[in-house]
Amino acid sequence: MTQRQKKEISGIVIGLVVLVIIFGVSNAFIFTSMQSQILGLNTKYNTLNTTYQNYKNTHGYSDSQYFTLNTQYNTLNAPRLSSLSLSFESIDPSFGDSYLHVFGEVWNVGNSTAYNSKIHVTIYQGNVIAADTDILLGMITSENKSSLDQQVSYSGSTLTSYNYSLTWTP
Repeated sequence: MTQRQKKEISGIVIGLVVLVIIFGVSNAFIFTSMQSQILGLNTKYNTLNTTYQNYKNTHGYSDSQYFTLNTQYNTLNAPRLSSLSLSFESIDPSFGDSYLHVFGEVWNVGNSTAYNSKIHVTIYQGNVIAADTDILLGMITSENKSSLDQQVSYSGSTLTSYNYSLTWTP
């Protein structure tokens, strides 16, 4: 090898060594920078997680508390029918069938609509059921009423008692 070739090879080697050193230093810088970013993100994550856990501990509800609150909410938000202004009168005419006159108003005092509303009426003659029927009221929206004037007919002796119940679907 000639002196000139040795100088060229040594220049190439020196150039490669410089490049390796530059790449090594830049990789070390990038690695250090990435480690610093990872450390900063881990610190932020831990801070946020601690804040979240503290919030959850002071503002969270247990399952039983949730179900109790949900039941109370559904109860308050449900339709509720009231029969305060509903009247019943036994009518025994001289001719024709006797009947129970059902009249007045059924109010929905709840916070949502009552669908398929009805009054279930049972009329008794002693221990015998003389009539067992439903008076259909339909849909009653919240804070509204359904007026009625119905006759529930029965035959035989005078009624001794009756009972009724209000039913609906939410």
